[in-house]
Amino acid sequence: MRKILLATVALLPLAACNPQTAPTTPSQVVADLQGVVTELATIEPLIIKAAPSALTAAQQATIASDIAQAQSTLTQLQAGLPAATGASVASAIDGYVNDAVGTLATVATNIPILAPYAVPIDAIDAVLPAAETWINQYLPPATTAPTAAAIGRKHHPVSPHTAVWGRQTLHIPTVSQ
Repeated sequence: MRKILLATVALLPLAACNPQTAPTTPSQVVADLQGVVTELATIEPLIIKAAPSALTAAQQATIASDIAQAQSTLTQLQAGLPAATGASVASAIDGYVNDAVGTLATVATNIPILAPYAVPIDAIDAVLPAAETWINQYLPPATTAPTAAAIGRKHHPVSPHTAVWGRQTLHIPTVSQ
């Protein structure tokens, strides 16, 4: 028992340096949200082109609106914002992204011709929980309930991938400050 405890204590400094478990910085949240919004704006028209009848006109309009609102709201994330203000803005972006991803994930999963789009959607699913964890630190529980619920993604109950994998897949830079 003592050997196990000593080995565990010896590994603690390594765990603190592990990018899989390192805390997400505000700059990383901004980079993550920029990356996922850019990816959504890229794949949404490709999905529609590949399978024009996969989404109804109403779904297409909703997704386009979600992406446009996320892009517009993203411009409000500026350096120097108080954490609670930044978290509130990030939460709004997260909500728009989750709505769009939920619908796109359903069609990418259920229509074989759209299977290639499941990978970037999985990557988005892997990145968002890191941003949501940061958001939930600064907003009151009543405000973060929708964000916390979003962690149980519409596409995957829990992403089988890490945020690091998602960032690599989406080419989101790792930001330390």
